[in-house]
Amino acid sequence: MELRAARRFVADKLTGWGLADLVDDATLIVSELTSNVLAHAGTPFTVTLLRVGDGVHISVTDESPSQARLTHPDPSEPTGRGLRVVNALATEWGQTPLPTGKQVWVLLGTAE
Repeated sequence: MELRAARRFVADKLTGWGLADLVDDATLIVSELTSNVLAHAGTPFTVTLLRVGDGVHISVTDESPSQARLTHPDPSEPTGRGLRVVNALATEWGQTPLPTGKQVWVLLGTAE
């Protein structure tokens, strides 16, 4: 899946579920997570959505064992804020190590 296709998939699915109010935040989150895969993991990735009440569980799975981490970039650095954006928008987020990589997941629009 490519970045543009991932954003389109998320927007289309959420709109179809009647969750259009989450589209902007969800597509930004998916953009940040998939950009991290492309920049750091360099592996194929999968985006999965699961409706949770009035919200959505978003996961991005890649083939790298390296864990995602929040960074504290210098203000002059042009990159390094992706997970900070995710953290600011998400109800909750985390990651799960997998035998073949990792899954970074986000709950959006739900208090669960």
